[in-house]
Amino acid sequence: MRVKGMGKAIRRYREEAGITQERLAELVDISTNHLGAIEREVKTPTMETFVKLLNVLGAEPNEVLKEVRSEERRVGKEC
Repeated sequence: MRVKGMGKAIRRYREEAGITQERLAELVDISTNHLGAIEREVKTPTMETFVKLLNVLGAEPNEVLKEVRSEERRVGKEC
């Protein structure tokens, strides 16, 4: 299952924190390629990876999921 909006939100939080993809991937213990795929929304992170990403970025799950929900609503209206 792919979740639209999650990768974009993770990228935005990473950029706001001033962290490179390489550094975030290292801190979360995933490959840079995997993080890139998450940010491009080619892959959806596991719950464990999602929690690690949010902890490192200092992001609130509710805020990220709110963006996912609003993205899904927008997509639903376009169909």
